[in-house]
Amino acid sequence: MARGDVVTDIIAVGNAAGGASGWPTIQPGSGVEWVIKCIAGSNTNDLWLDSFDGSIYTPIVDCGQLAVRCGLVTIPITNGHYLRIRNTSSTTSYVVGYSGYITKE
Repeated sequence: MARGDVVTDIIAVGNAAGGASGWPTIQPGSGVEWVIKCIAGSNTNDLWLDSFDGSIYTPIVDCGQLAVRCGLVTIPITNGHYLRIRNTSSTTSYVVGYSGYITKE
């Protein structure tokens, strides 16, 4: 892929009962950088978008609020500092989609 190419995916987000292993990341490969422009999914406060480095995270926003801002976000990510979708529901799994573009290859 080249700089400016679109990155997009639809991912399943497991429930909290399954633990963090079911919480997917949005992470480019080593040496690659992306800008995420849209993250959309269920309008629920169970899903959280976290800034993550593999061990430490900070919540950015719950996806119920983010769904309203879809297309208005600009989140640069790298292989070392990326996004995680965290599900706080103990019973419900969700699906989330994202899109962005490559800024460094």
